[in-house]
Amino acid sequence: MSKMEQKNGEDYIEKICAVQYDVLLKENQSILDEYVDFCSTRQILSIFDFHNKQLHLFGRSISTKEAGRILYHYYSNINK
Repeated sequence: MSKMEQKNGEDYIEKICAVQYDVLLKENQSILDEYVDFCSTRQILSIFDFHNKQLHLFGRSISTKEAGRILYHYYSNINK
């Protein structure tokens, strides 16, 4: 995980999450869109790498950690 610091003192991080249920995510475009919108409103760059089953999140430390937790929330909804 790389870490960089902005002039204003906010920590920015790259978080790499394992992408579970990649086939289900790819087939549920509305869930992907909703997650990307969630990340965008929090100024998090989210890059899905389905080939390597990874999600790269770049943003403020607190927001990026929240986005990781929300991802697992979406996983639980997909499995229902």
